[in-house]
Amino acid sequence: MATTPSANVFSRMMQSVMPRPGQSGALLFDKTNVTEFLRRWDIECDTFGLSAEEHCVNLPLYCAPDTQDLVEVLPGYLSHDWTLLKKDLKTLFS
Repeated sequence: MATTPSANVFSRMMQSVMPRPGQSGALLFDKTNVTEFLRRWDIECDTFGLSAEEHCVNLPLYCAPDTQDLVEVLPGYLSHDWTLLKKDLKTLFS
């Protein structure tokens, strides 16, 4: 018996795609204006339907190279806890 994709699958297929790291229009965190970056990152991730865990996992890809390593050792990143990671970032970069 063949199954048909749900309306939700079609809806997600029709949505636009989040800009890839380095692509025109993609966010980039360079250790400055952390509060504004996090506000925009939340909006961007929510717009494209990313979970709180995906907010964490994808964040280093949108950081300057010298910032990626710092983000990847923060407790919030390691535990995939978006609320904690935001707090860690604000503490570190404010």
